[in-house]
Amino acid sequence: GAASISYGDEGGAVKALQAGLNRFDQNLIIDGRFGVCTQAALVTFQVRQSLPVDAVADEDDFAILFS
Repeated sequence: GAASISYGDEGGAVKALQAGLNRFDQNLIIDGRFGVCTQAALVTFQVRQSLPVDAVADEDDFAILFS
């Protein structure tokens, strides 16, 4: 499957994640850095979407974020 991204990662994939989370009522600064705010927003998203709550953004998370 697609690569997953998690705490400490940086780059375009993190920016895409942050933009996607902002579509789900988060208020992240899109800076491409997977820090504590992005991690907290991802966990909240995973809980609300009944996804595995692992603080790792994988293809299942992205499928919902960008569906």
